[in-house]
Amino acid sequence: MPNTTQTVAGGRRFTPSNLHAQYQQTLRNFRSDPESWQRFLDTSARMYKYDFESQVLIYNQRPNATACADLPFWNERQNRRINRGTQGIGVVQRAPDGRESVRYLFDIADTWSRSENAKPPYIWQMREEAQEAVISRLSDMLGQDMNVLNDFAGNLYLAAQSIALRHAEKYSDSIAFQRAAASSAAYCVLRRCGIEPSRVKTTSIDMDTLSYADIERIGSVMQTAVKDVLSQVESEIRNRDGLKISRFTTRNHLAEQSSVMYNRDTIKEGENEYGRTDLSHRNGRQAVPGHDAGGVRTSGRGASETAPAESTGTVSGAGSSRQTERLPERHRGESVRHDGAY
Repeated sequence: MPNTTQTVAGGRRFTPSNLHAQYQQTLRNFRSDPESWQRFLDTSARMYKYDFESQVLIYNQRPNATACADLPFWNERQNRRINRGTQGIGVVQRAPDGRESVRYLFDIADTWSRSENAKPPYIWQMREEAQEAVISRLSDMLGQDMNVLNDFAGNLYLAAQSIALRHAEKYSDSIAFQRAAASSAAYCVLRRCGIEPSRVKTTSIDMDTLSYADIERIGSVMQTAVKDVLSQVESEIRNRDGLKISRFTTRNHLAEQSSVMYNRDTIKEGENEYGRTDLSHRNGRQAVPGHDAGGVRTSGRGASETAPAESTGTVSGAGSSRQTERLPERHRGESVRHDGAY
């Protein structure tokens, strides 16, 4: 399991340098313990809107986090407070001029609502009635029909792999690199959509033969591809929920308990035979051209409303008068911003 705490002098106080060290050590662990990469992917699937480095840091400090955002988001947009004594999740924030600072994120499990009428963040859930439209969107995105199997999970897996491969080919000609990036992205997409990846005939992910630099690039490719795919899924679900970009409601899809925030294996066991048959043929239909049986292409390329950013990241109490040091909006990086939907 990842290290959930990092203690430095004076308590858990992060600096960009020790967060970089934590990030680099975690990448090394992915090589020495390949199973840790899969555990990371479970966290990454929920944090797909954050950049790869922030995902790694969230995984290292709070692997079970479900919905993370900074304190101003919870206070100002969600009307929620942070529980007293909560330890923030430190991530690195970069300004356009290259300067780095630490910003703290908090999981929704560490917050409480200030009003009974306050709306929790919108957390979309994949639903059966949206499956055909989602595959249609991804087909348009790829410029080819991805409805090649009589199974939504299989089509989604192949589409996610295809999108990841297009990104991976820009970085490396290595089949091992492309396979790891594509399989990792597809795993995350299935996981976030409530489909147990082990039920699909997935391609194994071998990390021990990859270099440190390869793993970092794979992470970047994976995050970009997963965000591309899940943004399409989210857009379809939000349209069906009648949401506008600037408005978030719970409808019937969110409970306060984190255990029901995300899809939980919405594809029922025994629903089909997918995962027990070869991907190259399914009811007489051919697999995606240029891909092997695994879908990998075989040819071609409660507390204060503010907390000091320079502090230990611990919310101490409602009486604090210290203010969060916030960069101007244009300087706040993607790694610490969130649009309010998960």
